[in-house]
Amino acid sequence: MVVDQSKDDCNREPAHCHVQRFGRRVTQIMVEPYVYAKHSDLTDEQTYSLEQFVEKYASEIEMEYKRKAQG
Repeated sequence: MVVDQSKDDCNREPAHCHVQRFGRRVTQIMVEPYVYAKHSDLTDEQTYSLEQFVEKYASEIEMEYKRKAQG
């Protein structure tokens, strides 16, 4: 999972992370409110694992997003 690197993206969009597979972004998960944008062929098990990860680390993801927004 990665958080956007661009200060502009982090200022413009709500906190979210991207799931990468083989170096390519395959889906996006918004942290608050929780929204899973399914545009991939992830299995239900993989999706559940991602949901658990985001729930567990939501505050860290949001802090990283805010840090990058500040530049």
